[in-house]
Amino acid sequence: MVGGGVPRERIERPQVVLSLRGLDEVGPVEGGTLRAGAGATLAAVQAAARAAGMSYGVDLGARDSATLGGTVSTDAG
Repeated sequence: MVGGGVPRERIERPQVVLSLRGLDEVGPVEGGTLRAGAGATLAAVQAAARAAGMSYGVDLGARDSATLGGTVSTDAG
């Protein structure tokens, strides 16, 4: 990020930064569906899918740090 995660100090209303880190849970695959939070990394989702004999089609070199929410919001992959 280039300053996108830094609240501005001198403004009329206070700002907040929203972190999705706490939304990193990856659930089990049930009925062909894997439920994962926006903060889950691609690597964690791929590992859960692989453990169920499936795959997650998006793969980036930054799989260990790229999150589902980030890839969806930027249309990456």
